[in-house]
Amino acid sequence: MEVFNHKHAFSLIFLFFSPFLSPFPSQACHTVDQEALLQFKHQITDDYFRMLNSWTPSSDCCTAWEGIACDTSGRGPIPHKLGKLSHLTDLILHNNNLTGSIPISFQNLFRLKKLQLSRNRLSGSLPNPVFESLASLSFLDLSENQLSGSIPSSIGNLVSLTMLDLRQNSFSGAIPNTIGKLKKLKTIHLSGNRLNSSLPKSIGGLSE
Repeated sequence: MEVFNHKHAFSLIFLFFSPFLSPFPSQACHTVDQEALLQFKHQITDDYFRMLNSWTPSSDCCTAWEGIACDTSGRGPIPHKLGKLSHLTDLILHNNNLTGSIPISFQNLFRLKKLQLSRNRLSGSLPNPVFESLASLSFLDLSENQLSGSIPSSIGNLVSLTMLDLRQNSFSGAIPNTIGKLKKLKTIHLSGNRLNSSLPKSIGGLSE
């Protein structure tokens, strides 16, 4: 795990590690998980919401630590309370076997520039409100999950986006015409889905 501090507490590159969540919630928190999370805590200079007060060496990270959840499958869902980290700029949680849906609370991460959730087991549809507020996002990778439903038209609000990777999911329907608003887009991957319409004419305006 690498953490880089900046002026604000959570204006940092947020790289989680493979053993993010303990696989056995009924047992004590795994030592490796606890040590890695405590190391991350020590890099934070200002815990504005006091989320990390419960992160102590004497308590169980699966049952007593705010923002951490565990399940019997070996990993857990993305904690909704991550949405409180409004100064977060990069959130990288790829290849962690995470389950559940993308939290709608991510709409509060308006400073987010990079979101990488690839190679997990995330499911459900993409929440419209999230894309309506992430105007600073330049890198979005949701590939190799189990996401479904349509690609929301609100994706056109990601006006800073340069890379979009949605491949190897179960998205269906049409590519939204609003994708033509992404004037900075340089790379787009949509293969391995169930999209069933022709390319929108607006895609021809993506000069980059």
